[in-house]
Amino acid sequence: MALFPFLVQVQTYPSCYENCIAVAAIQQDGTIAHMSNTGDWIDVIAPGFDIYSTLPQNCYEYKSGTSFATACVSGIAALLFSIAVDENGDGKLNDEVLLAIELGSRPAGTDSVNTRQINAIRSLNILLTHFEE
Repeated sequence: MALFPFLVQVQTYPSCYENCIAVAAIQQDGTIAHMSNTGDWIDVIAPGFDIYSTLPQNCYEYKSGTSFATACVSGIAALLFSIAVDENGDGKLNDEVLLAIELGSRPAGTDSVNTRQINAIRSLNILLTHFEE
């Protein structure tokens, strides 16, 4: 029986579009956050539980959700876009960035989803070493 049988396992949009990265949220212990989407359509997982965040009126608070996990992945993608080269000549960098994120990710260590956890340094190194050749 799954640890969280109530986790959402239905594909949601826009994350399941081909050109998007589907992100699930994990807790500090590496398990899937109770509010996170799950399923084999998830591309990567990222921290998304008890994230110290800004709030209106100059306040801060711990918040949780896949939106916070997605922000982590977006930050890595932005970094990778700044150094990516159009390897396949299609005029776009999104495929190179997605590949670097996926190859740079490490095994998630959870049975809840069949995916990998983001790793900014590994993804960055993949692009840097690949393009030195």
